[in-house]
Amino acid sequence: MRLKLSAFAITDLHGIQVRERAILRKAIETLKVDPYPDGPYGNIEVSSIPVRVFAQDVPLVHRLKSEKPKTGYRVLYIVDEDHDTVLVVMVRPRDAAYPKTEIGKSMVRRIVKNYFDHKGWENDFH
Repeated sequence: MRLKLSAFAITDLHGIQVRERAILRKAIETLKVDPYPDGPYGNIEVSSIPVRVFAQDVPLVHRLKSEKPKTGYRVLYIVDEDHDTVLVVMVRPRDAAYPKTEIGKSMVRRIVKNYFDHKGWENDFH
């Protein structure tokens, strides 16, 4: 699978401490091999599940986290099966990762819509 990061995800990663950023990058790289990873991948163990607040959305928004080594961050992403692409939507601290307001949910949905509207699978998407 191809891997694309939204501008939000890139900004999020730049704001994370170097040690945790390195772990998160390894976790994100697992999405190239398995878009729904769960278990060990080399020297990292990850898990992914659909995010409940987006249960009615198509495509589903998933959550990726590093189980070993642990971080305090969650990666929200979608899988674009038709274009063999994974879009990392955002990387947020665990407590802020799951939108609790309509504005927060709208932001995630807007990033996903923008990806499809601008054919993000074909271009460098930001």
